[in-house]
Amino acid sequence: SLGEIESDPSRLFQTEERLRALRAIFKKFQMDELELIAHVKELEEKLSSPPAEIEMQKLQEEIKKVESEAKEQALKLHQQRKKASTKLTKEINKKLATLEMEGNRFSIDLEKESVLNSKGLSVIDFKLKPTADGPAMPLAECASGGERSRALLSISSALSKSMGASLLVFDEIDTNIGSRLGRPISEAFISLSELTQVICVTHLAPVAACGEKHFIVEKGPHHSGVRELVEQERLEELAQMIAGEKNSVSALEQAEHMLSQFQGNKA
Repeated sequence: SLGEIESDPSRLFQTEERLRALRAIFKKFQMDELELIAHVKELEEKLSSPPAEIEMQKLQEEIKKVESEAKEQALKLHQQRKKASTKLTKEINKKLATLEMEGNRFSIDLEKESVLNSKGLSVIDFKLKPTADGPAMPLAECASGGERSRALLSISSALSKSMGASLLVFDEIDTNIGSRLGRPISEAFISLSELTQVICVTHLAPVAACGEKHFIVEKGPHHSGVRELVEQERLEELAQMIAGEKNSVSALEQAEHMLSQFQGNKA
């Protein structure tokens, strides 16, 4: 009965204060009772986790371990690169000799660094001798336009099997190379095309004649386009590349002879 209930004003006051505090918390965190209980459990789990200093130390130890493994693999890679560079140098010099650059003109400098970088531990520098008895210098600094073009073609040819590329594009790689070297340059492209498809932008008639197909870039005032040349057009274009005239009888004869030579060799 009601008469048996003990009245405790202080306890009632404490209960009402707790209810007010809980309502304030619900309002502050915008959560209901169940969501707040779940949030408290989540915070307790985080507080029971190891201190951030310990986690940081573990991460640093893991970084050191990974760096050590990476450095070990980079060292193995560097040794493999040394072996490959010897073979590659010989192959490139062999191809350069066919382009009238005899005398082991190309070399690869391979230095090992102590600090790991994005390429491992190796610092690689391609070098070329401007003359057969001159000092080797960085390829990008010492080579003339023609020498650089021949070096790049030789490098591409030497790496063609290992690159696994289905298409190689050469944009005027024969720039600054005289017509005297047209034949060996063309033969280098033909050899390369046996391994992969080759597209070459050129102004050398022998290089244009060695291709299976010949396209011309036509530039207009409002747009440009690329068009394949038919047989007579190709002869006229080659004649113009040879002598600067499309309708020159002698140039047309040279173009026809050149085209039959290259295309006949492929048959």
